[in-house]
Amino acid sequence: MANTTRIVPWYTLFFQDLIFLRGKCASMAVFLSSLSGFTYDIAVRSGSGALNTTSKRPTRMVLQTLKIILCAALIFFCGAVPCSSARKTSPVLLVKVSFLLNFMKFTEWPASVFPPADQPLLLAVLGESPVATQIKQSLEGQLVSDRTIQVATYANLPAWRQARTMPHALFVSESISRQWTEVLALLVSHPVLTMADFPNFCAQGGMLNLVPHGDTIHFEANPGAAKKASLSLNAQMLQLAEIIPTKKEMAP
Repeated sequence: MANTTRIVPWYTLFFQDLIFLRGKCASMAVFLSSLSGFTYDIAVRSGSGALNTTSKRPTRMVLQTLKIILCAALIFFCGAVPCSSARKTSPVLLVKVSFLLNFMKFTEWPASVFPPADQPLLLAVLGESPVATQIKQSLEGQLVSDRTIQVATYANLPAWRQARTMPHALFVSESISRQWTEVLALLVSHPVLTMADFPNFCAQGGMLNLVPHGDTIHFEANPGAAKKASLSLNAQMLQLAEIIPTKKEMAP
């Protein structure tokens, strides 16, 4: 069967989360550099999703769309933190955090998980890393299906154990990668969306993983692990992912 390539406009990812970036620690200049640095499309080859940053020749439609988005950015950033007081933030971190926000938006939890209508979505960040820090700064207070994200950070596994709080979503930093199997054992029978950005995460039972690859950011998905936790990952999102099942030796 011949390999096929399906192009998804890159701006769909950034445009829907333009409001989410407004007023955060990234300055206007940094945000615009993220638009210009991560350009043109999300390329999907043989089921592997990647944020393409290497295209050389944008079409006229892309250039027109870029103008529209830049104008929209100016509008949305009116009243935001002044550039002089905003801290520098890597565009890569902003892209990763945007991916994580979309992962939660395109995940369905069992109805019983959110009995009160105003119950927040609890996002736990385990371990220390630049991404972990950016998650707290950028995602606290954002909305997922009309539920406010509440971020809790834990420097290490003992700190999380002591808190005795089971979140709805969990981001595992690379500093905790060697303890991931121990973390996974604590999540058994709990509907917790697990996300990370270190190698072999999905193969070891994780659900969604960001994987840098040269000038692109791929993401992997393990829908079997999500189903086992009574979660449903959006089918369209899965079409953009490289599907990585749990290794047999990891399965119970």
